[in-house]
Amino acid sequence: MSETVSKGSTESFDIQRVLDIINLPSFALDGDGTVIAWDDQIADLLGVSRANILGEQDLGYQLYEDESRKTLAERVLESPRDAHEQYDGVGLADEEYALLSVDAGNVYEDKSTLRGQNIWFIAAPVFEAGELIGVIEIVQDIDDSARHQQELEELFDAVIVTMQEFEKGNLGASVPFDTQDTVLGDDFLRIADGLEAMGTQIEQLIEEVEMDVAELDRAADDVADSAQQIDTLTTDQVDDVGQISSEVSNLSATVEEIASTAEQVEQTSTRAEQLATQGSQSASQAVNTMETVGESAHDVAGDVDTLEERMAEIDEVVEVINNIAEQTNMLALNASIEAARAGEAGEGFAVVADEVKSLAEESQQHANDIEEMVANIRSETAQTVSNLQETTERVDSGVDQVQDAMERFEDIVEAISETAEELPRSPTRPTTRPQAPRKSQAWSTKRSRKPTLSRNRLRRSLPAPKNRRRWCLISTTRSLN
Repeated sequence: MSETVSKGSTESFDIQRVLDIINLPSFALDGDGTVIAWDDQIADLLGVSRANILGEQDLGYQLYEDESRKTLAERVLESPRDAHEQYDGVGLADEEYALLSVDAGNVYEDKSTLRGQNIWFIAAPVFEAGELIGVIEIVQDIDDSARHQQELEELFDAVIVTMQEFEKGNLGASVPFDTQDTVLGDDFLRIADGLEAMGTQIEQLIEEVEMDVAELDRAADDVADSAQQIDTLTTDQVDDVGQISSEVSNLSATVEEIASTAEQVEQTSTRAEQLATQGSQSASQAVNTMETVGESAHDVAGDVDTLEERMAEIDEVVEVINNIAEQTNMLALNASIEAARAGEAGEGFAVVADEVKSLAEESQQHANDIEEMVANIRSETAQTVSNLQETTERVDSGVDQVQDAMERFEDIVEAISETAEELPRSPTRPTTRPQAPRKSQAWSTKRSRKPTLSRNRLRRSLPAPKNRRRWCLISTTRSLN
């Protein structure tokens, strides 16, 4: 059964009743800018009653108490076709969220602060037969709008996608969220910016750590090569000492076989002089070998100092990673706070907080691994220092043996010379007896410069690794700054 509508009821079907039924904070202006409708929702939102505002003009002054400011509806009345081009801050509204649409003309939007609240204004001109007869405007608290909820969910999804890219190793990934014309506050957008910056910093730090580790590997190889060189030089020095001992043994045998004739003694003395010269040369070679060993020992000490500097740099890198982990944890805290602030819409943000916290724990684990690697390198370097000290001690012992052999060698030559003096001189014998070789000033100087390397000095250059497991939360204010 159909119903009929009386003429009287049609006339009472005015704009005020329409706005009351829509149940959204809204008002309407006629073509002259007079307030002709003001529903209860906008009265509650702005704290201005219907009785005090109906029939008033200059609504911007009524609300802002500033003659220079106008409402969006008033600006649309002045430029119904192109208000977005005539006024800064006015844009075209997305019809998906605007809740208004017109067949001829545009729906406009603006966002500003009114009476301490973040407000989203949506206005549409009303035409009749091509003539502007008024404007309807909807006013919403941004935090309560459907658009705000939708964009918040999109931001949550974008952050999760970025975290997943981080897990795959793509630390340069950016948060796929369009920040242009968004109704979300800076607190939410700061999370996306902070996440991107964190990924970039971690990527740079990983590259620096890889370079430092490669440098450490090269330095460790240099230490090993130096140790091998010292071992080779020590072996050569031992061979030289053995050669001198062999020459001394031959000389002793020659002395035992001295003939009864002066000619044989003379020949033996000449041979002793030659052996003395050769022994001096061998001793000089031994000294040169010791100098080379000393230089190698100093080179190794320099390598150890370089290792210490690089490991100190890595300690600093570990500290930076820990700081980033702290910032990440602060992001997680901020996410939790924003999730609580957003209410039911923030339930998805708890997932983001967990993801951020997981990334912080992973960064901390990487820092611990690097710290353990540095400790292992220090341990291996300390072992190399110990081996180097033992090699140096062996070299010192070899030098002492060379000196003792030279002294015995000189005594034997001196005895041969004295024997030659006491025998009858033959016509062909030289008038001077061979002189026993004496230790030169160069030998004494070189002997005084025996290479020594203090194990304690090298170990002091390797400080114990610092315990950098600092994990703390600072205030929410600092984390937002």
